[in-house]
Amino acid sequence: MKSSSRLFPVRLHSAEARGDLLEDVYLIKPNNSPDKSVELAVMRLGLDGCPPRRPLPIVLFHGCYQNHRYWLGQNGLGPYLARQGYDVWLLDARGHGLSPRNQRFERNSLLDYSRYDLPAVLAFIAEVNGHSPVLIGAEEGFAAGLMAQGAGSLVAGSCAAILGLGAPFPSAGLGRLPGANYLAETIGFGEPRNQRRGPEPEPRYLRQQLWREQGPLLRRGRSLGIDLWQRLGQQAQPPIALIAAPQQRLEKGLQQLLEQGRIDPLGALDLAKPELFWQPVAQWLQPMERGCGVLPPEQTASAC
Repeated sequence: MKSSSRLFPVRLHSAEARGDLLEDVYLIKPNNSPDKSVELAVMRLGLDGCPPRRPLPIVLFHGCYQNHRYWLGQNGLGPYLARQGYDVWLLDARGHGLSPRNQRFERNSLLDYSRYDLPAVLAFIAEVNGHSPVLIGAEEGFAAGLMAQGAGSLVAGSCAAILGLGAPFPSAGLGRLPGANYLAETIGFGEPRNQRRGPEPEPRYLRQQLWREQGPLLRRGRSLGIDLWQRLGQQAQPPIALIAAPQQRLEKGLQQLLEQGRIDPLGALDLAKPELFWQPVAQWLQPMERGCGVLPPEQTASAC
């Protein structure tokens, strides 16, 4: 089948109807990382017989031990947004969900997500839709988005905004004490599987990375060669917002960005009731919907 992108090979993997929703799954092969076996699955959700009514596409990216199913279900955020008229895309991290297991799976990390995978997926969706998408990341999915932005990995115009659901990094509520953080990481991310968090195995390298930047003498973004919080504080675009769980403590650098207005706080998180927590998000997105960037026709492509 002919590729649906001018950027890299893309093929339609499956197309199904589930009730009033259509689920089209695409496999993209960016060929932009050292592991050339990587293919990324992205599911496009839409209403049967009804094109999206809103201009902004929404990309949902799961956290650790999860896959695209995190966003599905009767009260899932993905179906809710599709029924609200958004063009919804659910991304599976490399080796997760419908993304085939790549050759170097145990070496996968947030660095790969931020340097290679997110930039490719966001550029593809911007190409297909004609508008820059909004990235919504749950926990470590949010972290990957922040790292991509901080490192300058995102293609210009490929991301309209970044929204985080929950703290981007684990153990932020322990005050970044070395012993407490190390213990929490060992318990929470010491094993390849964590049924409490989700059904997917996580590679060893990614789990190790999540505690390498812990401690008062270290900094977020060390693995990228940057001070992540400082870098994000110096950047104006794209807009970034956070919805945190009630009573969730946030680490100092993230809290400072909230206090400085560099990251917008949008209330409390309750994924079980998307119709409630989405209201402040919709208001935050309104200016972007009115003035969202549209790519020139020669830079857009039709989906398969």
